[in-house]
Amino acid sequence: EACETSYRDRGGKYQGQRGVTLPRA
Repeated sequence: EACETSYRDRGGKYQGQRGVTLPRA
């Protein structure tokens, strides 16, 4: 879940490259 939180935290920054920071949900 830590990865998910980190991803959501910078989701606004990496909205264009979600695939790069997409968590293993």
